[in-house]
Amino acid sequence: MKAINLFLLTGNVGQDPRQVGKVVRFPVATDRMWRDETGQPKSATSWVTVTVFAGKTSQYVLDHVRKGDAVSIQAHIAESSYEKNGSTHYATDVIVDRLDLLRGSSESAA
Repeated sequence: MKAINLFLLTGNVGQDPRQVGKVVRFPVATDRMWRDETGQPKSATSWVTVTVFAGKTSQYVLDHVRKGDAVSIQAHIAESSYEKNGSTHYATDVIVDRLDLLRGSSESAA
């Protein structure tokens, strides 16, 4: 079986995107809803920070995406490590491959 590294995310942008070096980052809020054992509805919000590398998509994000916008994101997961104060730290990043605005606009970035 072929393994696929695919991450799909639909949610609301939590802060205006900001450029950090050669990448653009912003948080996306997603909601999960379920019923508990008594049948009462429950919900929880999770925050995922996404990363867009320099290029066409990152410029689109900086020009068009704002806090509160609904977005649909196709991404992949990347792991990295770095040294700080003599310790190795590990990070898991969500790297955007495609982003679509869901606010009634037909615009999208590849």
